[in-house]
Amino acid sequence: MPRFISRRSDRELGPNSRTLLGRGQLAFLAQNSPIRLLTFLRDICPQVDFAITQDLAIAIPPEGLPIVAQNEKQETDEAGSKVIRDLWKSLPDEIGGLGGLQTTQMLVAKFTGTSALEAVPAKRLDGVARVWPVDPLTLAFDRDTPDSDMTVYQRQAGLTQWQRLRSTTFFWNAWNHWVDDPWGKSDYSTVLPEVLVDLALVQDLRDSVHNQAWPRKGVPFNWENTYKIAADIFHLSDKEKAKEFVANQFDMVRKKLKEIQPDEDILFDSSGGNLVPLPGGGYAGIEPVIDFFQKRIFWGCKKLPTMMGFGQNVSESFGTLSWIVQALELEKFRAFILEPIVKAAQLHLDLKGIPLTAAAKYTRLRTSDALVDAQTRSIEIQNELLLWANGLQTQEEVAVKLTGSGVVKPMDAPASMGNPNGNPSGNQGKAGVNPTGQSAAEQKASQKRTR
Repeated sequence: MPRFISRRSDRELGPNSRTLLGRGQLAFLAQNSPIRLLTFLRDICPQVDFAITQDLAIAIPPEGLPIVAQNEKQETDEAGSKVIRDLWKSLPDEIGGLGGLQTTQMLVAKFTGTSALEAVPAKRLDGVARVWPVDPLTLAFDRDTPDSDMTVYQRQAGLTQWQRLRSTTFFWNAWNHWVDDPWGKSDYSTVLPEVLVDLALVQDLRDSVHNQAWPRKGVPFNWENTYKIAADIFHLSDKEKAKEFVANQFDMVRKKLKEIQPDEDILFDSSGGNLVPLPGGGYAGIEPVIDFFQKRIFWGCKKLPTMMGFGQNVSESFGTLSWIVQALELEKFRAFILEPIVKAAQLHLDLKGIPLTAAAKYTRLRTSDALVDAQTRSIEIQNELLLWANGLQTQEEVAVKLTGSGVVKPMDAPASMGNPNGNPSGNQGKAGVNPTGQSAAEQKASQKRTR
């Protein structure tokens, strides 16, 4: 009988656990292994799942961020780059190529603060055979001497068997770590308590809707008459037995009421008491409280509420600023997770004897609008030409500022370009010519004709 790999939640929580985490399992992890509970947040909290899904969609394209081979002049070498691409294509389906490897690394780093992978060398001059992502929670760090580099160990089986990993084939990186602390900081560490509070709050709201928000029926029970029935009709002269009879009748009525469905009618003796409707409770003022707790989850995810679709009434400048902040953070995180992957690609080139350098080469995220960029560029060009036309700089200086290189075709500067925003004719400031293009004599003749 083969030994199958169970789902992650079953594997981490034991053979009797369920795929969906229950309250007891959440409480156990929160108390005994909060760092492990962090890795389950995307399966527990929809806000966290939305945040990480959004980051993955923006930061990692389906085919992955390209890793290329470069020569000494930092020019892309197509033959060497193909060798690196072939390595990603050779990875097993469970990794999913370069895109899958980078996605896994980003997920792991977001929830643990560490990005780690191991490269398995092939036979001589065949480069790297496999690149495996490593679970950082199976790692331990130590120093052989106080002045030596960090040594990494990985738990192989159980809790006591550890394997020392070679620094030449194992690559790792820590995110926002403290001094002399190899463990990185998870971006979602501060959201963990907020998620637990949110789970309790949502359950309280559900219980409140179920128990209080709906109208309920008050059923009167006549203790005095029931006692008289016990004494006069059932002839229970013993007071204790009479009290027991009354208690049993009350308990029977209570049980019957529990069995009544909300849409059922109740049939009772006409001489009995009437049902009294009790109004349900209200929720006035609760929305700002819920919004406050929602914002705390967003902040714990390192997200502005605007990027999470929360609080749509914002100015264009604030929305642009929100995107710039997120884009810069994602670019920093991209470089972080790519570092170990680039090292694995470099090892592949070295083991094949190819004297090239591996590097990540991809398009950065846009942080501005194309139309705004074009308008800004147009104004910059007009301002530089205006300085040239008025003799404040040379044509060579204009060309270098605008294009980074010298003049291609020299031209004669006009006498003056004037104000580029208000004088398209270019006659502003020209001796003897007014902004309309007329000379002083032509202007006087025009005035005489008008009179």
